[in-house]
Amino acid sequence: MEVARRTIEAVNGGSIPEDCFDTNVEYHPMPGAPVPYAYRGVEGVREGLRSLQEAWGEMKVEVTRFIEAGAAVVALIRYRVRGRGSGITMEGEQAWAFWLRKGLICRVDQYAGEDEALKAVGLEE
Repeated sequence: MEVARRTIEAVNGGSIPEDCFDTNVEYHPMPGAPVPYAYRGVEGVREGLRSLQEAWGEMKVEVTRFIEAGAAVVALIRYRVRGRGSGITMEGEQAWAFWLRKGLICRVDQYAGEDEALKAVGLEE
């Protein structure tokens, strides 16, 4: 759970903690996101964050709860973003699933809600 917490804190600071990631990590943004395709490797995760930063001039993510699920952790989050060009502010909730291998994040998937994420990690059918 600590690597997920550190990752989210770092994203709020505009970076990623490379030591939290497996070298072959996969990052899958939520369908319909400004970055709609998967990123691979630590450099790919960094590229995904840069793409989000280009779309959103301001981005803040706050964890409301962590749920442990065996080799995965689900983070329920609230987000607030402001469009870089438009200035439009959006707020909402998402769930991010972090899969771990040997204490490192090997996959991150974003979901529209808690139920979807819990199903993905095998906690609900």
